[in-house]
Amino acid sequence: METFFVSCPVRFEQELMRELESFWFQLMDLDGLPTRAAFPEVNIETGGIEFQAPMHLGLQVNFFTRIGLRVLLRVNRFEARYFDLLEKELKKMQLSRYVNPQPMNILIESSQSRLFHEKNLLECVSKVLSQQKYSYDKNAVVSLYIRVFKDKVTVSLDTSGEHLHFRGYRKHQGEAPLRENLASLVLELAKIDVYQEQILLDPYCGSGTFFFEAWLKGMPNFAREYSFLTFKTTPAIFKSETWKKNYRWVDYNKKIICIGFDKNAETHKKAIMNQHFFNENYFPTNISFKKLDSEASDINQELLDSSFPVTIITNPPYGERSAAGAVVSFIERLEGIKNLEQIVVIHPESWRFKFKKMRQASIFSLSNQGIKTVVSVFKTRDNQEKSV
Repeated sequence: METFFVSCPVRFEQELMRELESFWFQLMDLDGLPTRAAFPEVNIETGGIEFQAPMHLGLQVNFFTRIGLRVLLRVNRFEARYFDLLEKELKKMQLSRYVNPQPMNILIESSQSRLFHEKNLLECVSKVLSQQKYSYDKNAVVSLYIRVFKDKVTVSLDTSGEHLHFRGYRKHQGEAPLRENLASLVLELAKIDVYQEQILLDPYCGSGTFFFEAWLKGMPNFAREYSFLTFKTTPAIFKSETWKKNYRWVDYNKKIICIGFDKNAETHKKAIMNQHFFNENYFPTNISFKKLDSEASDINQELLDSSFPVTIITNPPYGERSAAGAVVSFIERLEGIKNLEQIVVIHPESWRFKFKKMRQASIFSLSNQGIKTVVSVFKTRDNQEKSV
């Protein structure tokens, strides 16, 4: 058994744990079948979750997590109050068990410890690793994370490589895009069932991040690279040319219909190009991007008399880019859309919505590109009673 730590936005550790539980039995055992291993006991920490699992299962979390930021493999833990003890313990570390001697990026974080000078820490770690034929290179594929907290040292190997919010599909992005993992988190907070027949409508869709995250939910992401594929301990089943085909039990049959509007011609073009790339490299989607000023249009007409329930999910323009009052008034008018069940909107804390039929079901704080915002979920009275 190995110990893994999956990081996530602070305060959303519970959502990450529930996500892990939701896809656990889609992970693959070494015989090429869905895992029979029980869901592990999870320790919730600030900024992530830690659990023990066989190597082949922990590594696969990279494929399935949409909320997680990266997956770290714990290599060693020890206490060190002084540099000589740190060096002594590092020399005992059997890094070669996981990766051959090679250039490595080294990232160090220290707080509330005697070993607080991160430059000196880097020099100490680099010295020890060089004696084992490893070298420090901040551009290396494989990264070693060292965290010192209250004289306790945790050494971890990054199994993800590039940050997990880089899914690989967003080749073109609009102005002030929402990070992919945050879009996926909002979908989770709103409890949107992508296997239910319904319309996801985004009147300010930008480059389409909400829609692509909805279609990726529950799906393994094989369209990008992961650093663990270079590890010595990576199971052989992941090194064949056809291993991706083993996940035949994954349900790709999504039933959602996504409709997005954006009035900017260039942004609309980027969304279409992203969809072409997604359809070719992931799987076909039912997404309709329309170049349209939603604030000046009859959206009911655009829905073509559909009988499906409608969820509005959007990250509208705010701050200096938009007149807040106009956007708020427009979103309030959206409650007149036929078959509307809920409105999910990311907005500044200062915005206030006054709906006639909708009631606020939940609200969550969210940092978006360093801006303090909230996610508000409004439901119709009938739909709110169903969810209780």
